[in-house]
Amino acid sequence: MGVLSGVSLVLILSGLFLGGFSKESEIELMDKTSNPIEDKPIYHGASSYYRSIGTIYLGDRGKGAATIMGGTGRISGIALLDGRPLSGLKLRLFLNMEAFSQWVETDENGLYTVNVPFGSYSINGYEFDIAVANDVLSGKVLSANSTQYIEKIFVNETDNREGLEFEFLTPIEKYTTNAIFDAEGEVLLKWASVDNAEYYGLHITAKKQDIDEDERYIIGWPDIPKLKTNQINISKYINKFPTGYVFDYHVFAYTGEDNYINSTARNYENFDFKLYGLTRPSS
Repeated sequence: MGVLSGVSLVLILSGLFLGGFSKESEIELMDKTSNPIEDKPIYHGASSYYRSIGTIYLGDRGKGAATIMGGTGRISGIALLDGRPLSGLKLRLFLNMEAFSQWVETDENGLYTVNVPFGSYSINGYEFDIAVANDVLSGKVLSANSTQYIEKIFVNETDNREGLEFEFLTPIEKYTTNAIFDAEGEVLLKWASVDNAEYYGLHITAKKQDIDEDERYIIGWPDIPKLKTNQINISKYINKFPTGYVFDYHVFAYTGEDNYINSTARNYENFDFKLYGLTRPSS
């Protein structure tokens, strides 16, 4: 976990490619004169898996998948960092659950364009170049307002089709990290206030120390109501916390119209707080 720093590549496909592809290298799947990939069943359950501290989560998904070699159709999108254009981000799209586009970089306006043959496509995922992402996005988080996938677009000779839009943010700062509390006393979690935030949502996860994959959800909405201030004393919830774990808390800021603004980064390399004196055994 500590080998890399910053953000890393992401493929937003959940439960796909269980066996991977048999191809071991990128091949020319299309050229400018060939037909595009035939439509595949659209995957409706796509979800992102994003970590702001250098972790690759890919496994066998997409390994050996072909690359689309050129084409006169265009799929374009944009990348922003704290609302400003993000240049130099290297990425590729995963199309029709079968093949990657070629690698492209965002320009000075944060725009990118991939070339594909004319035809019908679903955008099921994406991949960032790990070295570049760690350079330009270290410590940032991917906004929930980003486009996660697009079920279907048709690329033709007249239109530049809209692709995924990425919005990266400087996360909300946590004021309570690496803290140790007595479970019988006050357990106060604090974070930086966010402009235009009407309320905050919060949930807490538990993990075995040194085994970050063992993270599990403990409490959150509706146990913890919408918070109007940037702190909370969680002493009243202590009976929900098991022994043998360390804990992280995650904060989400919203407008009065329930629109997401920003969130904290997950603490994968350490913990936010420990609780001594717990009595509830871990299950």
